[in-house]
Amino acid sequence: MKYVCGLIRITLALSLMVASTSETVVGVARADPPSVRVQAPFGVIACDVTPERVLCDSNYGFAGAPPPGGSGYSTLAGVTKWGGFWWNSFGPLPSCGCTPTVLPDGSNQEINGWGVQAGWYGLTFVSDYSAKGMFVSVKSTHAI
Repeated sequence: MKYVCGLIRITLALSLMVASTSETVVGVARADPPSVRVQAPFGVIACDVTPERVLCDSNYGFAGAPPPGGSGYSTLAGVTKWGGFWWNSFGPLPSCGCTPTVLPDGSNQEINGWGVQAGWYGLTFVSDYSAKGMFVSVKSTHAI
């Protein structure tokens, strides 16, 4: 019995040490959760999905987007987990050094706190946090 109690105390002490050191490291930035790169079934749109935001890139720009500098279309569209939607023309997406996951047509997936629905018509992202998000396609991109 004495051995079991000692083992429990040691395990509890180690657990507390790990928890306290992981929370109290001063001056060390925590790494952001990994971004997952996904690609639409039709291959023209790629998106980086993190718990905080989704950022999508279209090689051809998004129809209906404000023109970057007067011609063409913005090439990036993004949304935060709170529903803040924006356009950006400073694309393309940064290189992730990875192979994008191609989402099958008709699939519904959960990625980094986002519900993702893929179809031939586009991608829909809905935040588990706020139930807000965006629909992305070459022909129509907007907040939802």
